[in-house]
This record gives sequence, structure tokens and C-alpha cells, in this order.
Amino acid sequence: MSGEAAASQVLSISSAIPPASSSKPGCWEKPEPLLTAEELSARLRASTSWVRARTRERALDPLPVVRLGGYCRFRCSQAEQWPHAHEESR
Repeated sequence: MSGEAAASQVLSISSAIPPASSSKPGCWEKPEPLLTAEELSARLRASTSWVRARTRERALDPLPVVRLGGYCRFRCSQAEQWPHAHEESR
């Protein structure tokens, strides 16, 4: 392959790759930090056992959880939305 042909092939491949965008999530962005049950219980002002009970499969209304082997972690954004979805209007 000649030098010009290789250069044009590289240009055609690089133009097919979309540019990185800050509006779309991707693997290059800093991931959202995960919280432990202790950290989430402090944010929710609830006991750690209450948080852990809401991660079990038999829980009626479980907290959104990320399972990493035997560990349960919580996404901060989902954990903050969960109580708002369960507010009772009076």
C-alpha cells in the first residue's frame, strides 16, 4: 500500500469516528461515585440496617442498588431520587 493510500485510509477511518461529546455519557467521563450502605444511611438519616434491609430481594420497595459480588453500592443520583418518589402528599 502506498503512503498516500494509507494516509487516505486513516483519514476515512478517523472521520467515521464521532467526536467526543460532553452531553453523552461515555467511558471517558469520570464515573459517578458509588456510596456504601453506611454513607447512604448518613445521607438519608436512617440506620444502616434499614438501608441494608431495602437491598434484599424480598423487600417490598427496594432501593436501587449496584451489586458488586457480595457488596452493595448505591449511585448517588438514584439514592437521592428514591425518597422523593416515596413522599406522601397530605
